[in-house]
Amino acid sequence: MAERTKAQTLAWLRTLSGELATTTLKRLDETLPWYREMPPGRRSAVGLVAQAGITSFISWYDDP
Repeated sequence: MAERTKAQTLAWLRTLSGELATTTLKRLDETLPWYREMPPGRRSAVGLVAQAGITSFISWYDDP
């Protein structure tokens, strides 16, 4: 398998970021009872934090 270039990896990460956030929140819901018990507004806030973290990582990867 050929190695990806940084540009290819960056494009892949950007394409995958929404799915990664969704998977992260699903995993939280499946494994943490306290997360499941949170009101919807707080769960939404956690989702925003997760998405911000993923976006920040991608930005850092692009320009460390």
